[in-house]
Amino acid sequence: MKTNNNNEKETKRRLQRLKGYFQKRKKQPNFVLSIFITTLRILLVSLIILVFAGFGTFVGIAKGYLDATPVLDLDRIENQSETSFIYDRYGNLITPYYGLENRVWASLDEIPKTLQDAVLAVEDVRFYVHKGVDLKRLLGAVINNLKNESVQGASTITQQLIKNTLLTPERSYKRKIQEAYLALQLEQNYTKEQILEAYLNTSYFGSGNYGVKTAAKDYFGKELKDLTLRECAILAVILKNPYYYDPRKNFYDPNRKPDITYNRTNLVLRLMYENGFITKEEYENARFSPTKDPFADGFTVIEKSSRESLYPMPYFVEYVILDVRDRLMEQNGWTGDEGRQKAMKLIQEGGLHIYTTVDPEIQKSVEETVYNYKNLPKLANSNDRVIRDSQGNEIEQPQAAAVVMDHNTGEILALVGGRSSPKGQFWTNRANLSWSPGSCIKPIAV
Repeated sequence: MKTNNNNEKETKRRLQRLKGYFQKRKKQPNFVLSIFITTLRILLVSLIILVFAGFGTFVGIAKGYLDATPVLDLDRIENQSETSFIYDRYGNLITPYYGLENRVWASLDEIPKTLQDAVLAVEDVRFYVHKGVDLKRLLGAVINNLKNESVQGASTITQQLIKNTLLTPERSYKRKIQEAYLALQLEQNYTKEQILEAYLNTSYFGSGNYGVKTAAKDYFGKELKDLTLRECAILAVILKNPYYYDPRKNFYDPNRKPDITYNRTNLVLRLMYENGFITKEEYENARFSPTKDPFADGFTVIEKSSRESLYPMPYFVEYVILDVRDRLMEQNGWTGDEGRQKAMKLIQEGGLHIYTTVDPEIQKSVEETVYNYKNLPKLANSNDRVIRDSQGNEIEQPQAAAVVMDHNTGEILALVGGRSSPKGQFWTNRANLSWSPGSCIKPIAV
């Protein structure tokens, strides 16, 4: 019994002590403070709800974008259009021939290490470290953009390759998400070396040049192995914006400034030096200096792109192209306009090597003779001396054409289809028209 009494007393004491903790408020709470705390609580809860709702919305949108992402089509990366080449009877190159894209694929072994390093330094210095998407670089790009000191964007070389070959160039979150997703997949299918090679061969370098090999030839007239450090840096510069950083336009267009190329090239060289790709001495020797003539040490950029001029032997070259077109149609069973389009596409984009029978010396001699011949017959009506073709081009009259053939083999050694060099592609080739020979055939037939 004593034990029970003691327990009851102990319980009463505890209850009394607890009542002391919950005494009635003697002072009314601050009304403004109460409103503030309540409002703060509501805002905090609302913020949490918004964060979760926003995250859920982002996940939903991202999933929708990923579901709409095209399949990683490796064929579209590997099967790029390539320039074809036409040769004379001795195997010497007459001209490259291409449509919209001038591209000659170069293996990574053929591309100088200096050029590879220049591209990596400015476009994706952590290329050999990340797995397709560089989160560290992405964060750095965001910080630099906020500070207005951005040197490079957040897209890796792998992402840029995906954009160039599989996606559109539109600027949107949808494309960026799809680009990153496909880049992660590509890294699982290709080695880093394969990705870099494909990137350097599919990127646009301005003036219709795709890939480093045609760009080196078009801007500097050089093979890849002969490029200097400065020239490698300039090619890396062009990648960011092929129109704005086009060295030909910046050097020779009076409305543009060479400083655009100078400054960006120096930046690329500085990044190469800072990342250990070149020495301090190499950096100083290659950079553009305001106190030094940039062209004094033999550096130059070709003033006109090969795209702006017509190929040599234009009448003969175009005769060959049309002849090859017809043979391809026959070989593949292609007919009509669709067949002609397929054949021309193959010639312009198929990387063909076309060997002809033309003798360049004879061709040159025939061209000079026909173009400079003065004793043409007079016209009965002087008003007919100039006529206009369907494109509005003025054509002198009378016209002339000449063909030189090897009578033993039937090979065409030279062909000229007009009394003056054509001013554009596929002008009327009178050597290839169905004319009635008239009395001209008599010396041969009799």
